[in-house]
Amino acid sequence: MNDKINFRKAFFGDFNKLKIIMNNEEIFERKKYGYNFDRAFLIYKILSLFPFFTKILLRKEVLFLIIEKDGEVLGGLRCLILWNKKITNFGYVAIKKENRGQELGTMLLHSTFDYLKKKDIKRVRLTTNIKNEKAIHFYLKNGFIVVGRQYIAPPTIKNNNKKFKSFNNFIQKVIFRDSSIYISDNEFSKLRINNRLGNIQKFEPLSIMKKHL
Repeated sequence: MNDKINFRKAFFGDFNKLKIIMNNEEIFERKKYGYNFDRAFLIYKILSLFPFFTKILLRKEVLFLIIEKDGEVLGGLRCLILWNKKITNFGYVAIKKENRGQELGTMLLHSTFDYLKKKDIKRVRLTTNIKNEKAIHFYLKNGFIVVGRQYIAPPTIKNNNKKFKSFNNFIQKVIFRDSSIYISDNEFSKLRINNRLGNIQKFEPLSIMKKHL
């Protein structure tokens, strides 16, 4: 096999390698808020193996896309395609530490953009920790814009506020066993005004970014 960089969908045999690469620093940060990466990754993997079920019944599709060289997986990302809105949510975007600084992340993103355009997807979006300046700079360089902010709230905050009992957060808890909670910037402001947030330092801010294809 030559040393050409290759981009493709992940196969069953790729997932163990991907899991190690994607379990990166930002995931570790989210774990402090109750995020169960192992369970979430397993469920996304299962959903990606049954695209007929997810696309026809749920109007969603999960894809793992990878970049490799000489058969070695160097990085990848997860796409959650919302077919009814022609939107894709990116997650777990990661390149192996020893291969960073080689423009592989840019190649991965742009190969993914081209792939999604062929599926008639109109835009992509993602969230990243607002403190992760390198990641934000990387996404801005590749055509994303910041469109808002979201917050991860600790479980103790959630339990004291009925405001957090939304359907999406129910799915996060029941399916992904994710005890963290996500609230919008608008909800955060309202709760702050009403002095219902407790220790604000416990909230982790995320930047919401998007790009039109």
